[in-house]
This record gives sequence, C-alpha cells and structure tokens, in this order.
Amino acid sequence: MGWSTLTNGDLLAAAEAAGFDAMITADRNIRYQQNLTGRRIASIELTTSHWETIRGNFADILAALEAATLGSYTTLTLPRPPKRRRAFVGVRQQRCRHSANATRAAGAAAAS
Repeated sequence: MGWSTLTNGDLLAAAEAAGFDAMITADRNIRYQQNLTGRRIASIELTTSHWETIRGNFADILAALEAATLGSYTTLTLPRPPKRRRAFVGVRQQRCRHSANATRAAGAAAAS
C-alpha cells in the first residue's frame, strides 16, 4: 500500500479513503495530536504495544472492534506486561558482594 512513510493525519485520511472502518493503535497521544472530530474511521487505542500482551488479549480487542461505531474513539486498557529483569542488576549485586567481602578480608587482615 506504500503507507510506511505516512504520518498520523495522512495515515488516517488514507485509511478512510481506502475504506477502512477502524484503526487499532498503541499511540497513546494520537487523540491529542490529531483532530479526530468528523472522522469516519473508528479509533481503538491499546494501552500497551507489548506484543505478547496484545496477542493474549485478542478476544478483548476483537470485542472492542466489533463494538466500535464509525468515528468513535475507544481506549482499551490491557494488563501491564510483566517487568523484565535486567541482567546488569545481578552483576552489580555480585560486585557489591565482592567489594564487601574484600573489605571484610582487608579488615580481618589488618586486625591480625
């Protein structure tokens, strides 16, 4: 379709011109950046772009899509994705433990 270079307003206009009835987006600012008044296309805003969360809540998204009316705007609140643990946290903790052990060892050596 060649739409990859279109910005929000142009994308909405192109989607309407192509006959799309609804747009699903994870852009939480689109309602503030675009004047959606008078648009025929329905907009459904997802509260996350986390793919596993979206895939796991497909039934809710489909229900929101089926309930959408022309020109409507709906925010679909999805569960928050699980927090990922960062690998560097463990490394930092190990460094702290090594530093503490080295400090204790130096203190013990100085005491004897």
